[in-house]
Amino acid sequence: MICGIILASGFSRRFGKDKLIQEIDGEKIIEKIIKQAKNSNFKELIIVYRNYYIRAIADKYNIKSVHNIDANKGQSSSLKKGILANEQDCNGFMFLMGDQPFLKSEHINRLIDEFRNNNSTKIIVPRYLGVNGSPVIFPTCLKECLLNISGDTGGKKVINKNLEKVHFVNFEEAIVGKDIDTLDELRQIKDDYYE
Repeated sequence: MICGIILASGFSRRFGKDKLIQEIDGEKIIEKIIKQAKNSNFKELIIVYRNYYIRAIADKYNIKSVHNIDANKGQSSSLKKGILANEQDCNGFMFLMGDQPFLKSEHINRLIDEFRNNNSTKIIVPRYLGVNGSPVIFPTCLKECLLNISGDTGGKKVINKNLEKVHFVNFEEAIVGKDIDTLDELRQIKDDYYE
């Protein structure tokens, strides 16, 4: 059983404004990932937010939300808030980025299936045309390691310290793992895929 944790409390500094509420194909970026996560095989789904309008969107889909008052401490603060908010008996945590609009429930479920097929003991890392990406699943045996990280590094330190536990899952489409960091990237995606 997997707990899905959507990380949505960043500052979008490179974007210049909150990228999560920008629209692609008439829908907010964060709403796209929420809908796909909601339709995936999670035992529990949590969103960690900074701005209250993100919480309002999560409420619309009846998703448990956690306010990250420590967002200025970096991505590690979001991971910790999500883990500590988990109330279900889960054997793994999947961390989903709020800015991956092309990730679908079938991709999420494939990662969950790989986790189960590996006895729920491996770190599941997706690769998009050979490039490591998100979302990553960590087994609960690494919970304390995740709770001890700091700064804006996310789970990379935990992965690097536990390489023997890593299991890669390959996807043939790079766009599936695409995240959006800048306004130019958003414009390019709209030009390439929607206009």
